[in-house]
Amino acid sequence: MPEAYKLLKSQKNEVFKLIEQTYLKPTDFSWSVDKGEGTCKRVPILNYLDGDYYFKFDWIIEEHHCVFSPGFEKAVEDEHPGNWSKQKDFVNLWLSCLIMETEASDLWAEVAKYKPVISLLPVEQLIDEPIPPHVVERIEAKLDLFSDEIKQQFKLNEGQHQVIKENMDFLKDEAKHQKCRSWALMLFAVLINIAYQYPDKLKQFWELVGRTVGQVKILLNP
Repeated sequence: MPEAYKLLKSQKNEVFKLIEQTYLKPTDFSWSVDKGEGTCKRVPILNYLDGDYYFKFDWIIEEHHCVFSPGFEKAVEDEHPGNWSKQKDFVNLWLSCLIMETEASDLWAEVAKYKPVISLLPVEQLIDEPIPPHVVERIEAKLDLFSDEIKQQFKLNEGQHQVIKENMDFLKDEAKHQKCRSWALMLFAVLINIAYQYPDKLKQFWELVGRTVGQVKILLNP
């Protein structure tokens, strides 16, 4: 096992592009190294501003691992995605959590009012197993309906609706590959990102989310 694990330049570039897709500024991030959770003595860390928030790209048992803060449900999350593609999904999740904790302070206060909606799907109570194919199909139908209802209620134009559909397509695809808990975290990360784009319609948005999440809960944890 090498003493140090390093990201490829192409992988760092992919992370840069993920940041560009958010409301965060790439110039507010910096790279450093720190001790890994496994046998690697040094692993890359992506720090945000003064470093209180970070994403550690670790390497354990010849697979991708990560530790990041802030997390979705706690200050520090520890995940084992295994491959680079899933590692990027957790980078996206981390960026969403980062937005909640920093850029979107006023939005977070509003979102907190609708925390009971998020609590409808307690991640820790889900069985951490792959989602069965027949359940994936039913989840896909619920997400398509959610997308159409947002378009109708928010009176979105085609461009705005296309963005929502792309987010739902991402969730549908990940449902085929992720375990229940990881997918549920991604679901909320995507929903919060969408909410950030419509701050003047939060109450209406979270009411719609509440119905959808309640239906998804029944499918994931019957």
